[in-house]
Amino acid sequence: MTGKYAPLFDWLKARGQAVQLVSVPFAELERLLGGALPRSARTHRAWWANAVSGGHVWAAAWLQAGWRVAHVEREGGWVRFERAA
Repeated sequence: MTGKYAPLFDWLKARGQAVQLVSVPFAELERLLGGALPRSARTHRAWWANAVSGGHVWAAAWLQAGWRVAHVEREGGWVRFERAA
């Protein structure tokens, strides 16, 4: 995986196999990515969809790493990933 979301892919891949859930504040994601999340990540639930259709390279990062979004709390500023089955 290359591109802007490669650090997220790497970070998720590095979670131990025993880890099944991980909650991450948006600020931590932005630190990993080296910049702000797009405005739509904070305003539209659909940004966090577990689908790569339409060129959603950000979703490809977590899906290819073997994770999926289980819950997002946009107002609270965090997302929970779970291992994909």
